[in-house]
Order: sequence, then structure tokens, then C-alpha cells
Amino acid sequence: MGIESEDKAEYQKLEYISVNRLINYFDDLDELKEVCSNFVECFKKEETTPYDHKNYDELIEKELDLVYLIHNLSEGMIHEYKDVEETYKRRAFEREFDKQMITNEQLTKKPKIPKED
Repeated sequence: MGIESEDKAEYQKLEYISVNRLINYFDDLDELKEVCSNFVECFKKEETTPYDHKNYDELIEKELDLVYLIHNLSEGMIHEYKDVEETYKRRAFEREFDKQMITNEQLTKKPKIPKED
């Protein structure tokens, strides 16, 4: 597993979002990643299983269950963590704005003229 949720939350320190809220967000995100991994593994098994094999239908049913679980987890996170989403979007906007300001400053600088000896 990657970085622990607590470590991610401590590092991020989002304005207006508590560390505990971020921990919950990252825990839920890890759960979603795990379910997605399970879906991919199930899909790989289904691809290599003959259609007439006795387990084929069970694999299809498991895939469908995982699709619904992914949907429900994702939808729940979208509603539960709207504040986290908005904070990350604001940070992305600010980063992009800062990049554009630096680019504009560089474009408006007058080039240095070399001194003649």
C-alpha cells in the first residue's frame, strides 16, 4: 500500500478542511481503489474463462456487483466530500493562475543588452 491516509492528510493541510475529514476522504478513496482493483482482476479472469465454463456466469455477476459498488462508492464520495473537491479545484486554479503570472512577467521583461567593452 502507498502512503497512509494520516500522512497524506497531515501533508495536505487544506484550508478550511480538518485533518480528520481528509483522513476519512483518503480512507474512502483507498476503499474505492481496492474495489476498482477487484473489478479489474475479475474482468481479467472473465476474459480468460471460456463462455461455457461453469464459473463464467458467476464472474459476470461479480463484475456487475462490483460495477454497482463502484458507482455507489463514487456517488457517495461526490456528495460527502464536495468541500474537499472544491478546495482541490480552487488550489488547481490558483496554481494555474500563478504559472500564468510568472509567464506574463517573463514575457514583459526587457531583454538585457550586453555591455560593450
